[in-house]
Amino acid sequence: METRRPGSLDPGLLRSVRLLRSYCNRERQTAHLEKLRAQAGTERILRPESPAPVGRPAPKRLSAKVNAGILADYAAEIPIRAIARKYGINEWTVHHRLKQAGVVKRPYAMGSVDIAHTLALRAKGLSYDRIADQVGFSASTIRNVVKRRGAY
Repeated sequence: METRRPGSLDPGLLRSVRLLRSYCNRERQTAHLEKLRAQAGTERILRPESPAPVGRPAPKRLSAKVNAGILADYAAEIPIRAIARKYGINEWTVHHRLKQAGVVKRPYAMGSVDIAHTLALRAKGLSYDRIADQVGFSASTIRNVVKRRGAY
């Protein structure tokens, strides 16, 4: 705990008391304030220590079991966000662990070859779900791509 030396006083408080003494017509209040100032200068004032600064938490060390679980979940096509929530880690950590393991990540968006293949399958009359199974994207992604191309 931080302490103040006896006899020391906050300069701002001292200035305030002097200012009041100069401009105040009420001698009794001024005398009372002077007495309080003198008392404050002789007493030890204990102040609580400030709390430790809140910073970034230390990085988690993931066990081999957790790393293996991340790889298995990704192979089971669980979304990265869900994997991160499951293990209580950041999404970036999941990406980093996959990269360290040399895993080829799933594409985020459909390429032109995938789009052409999707449109051809839709032209044959396949449902969005069947196309999604063949192409490897979700049915909603397939539906959005088909709608954007006007090939309902």
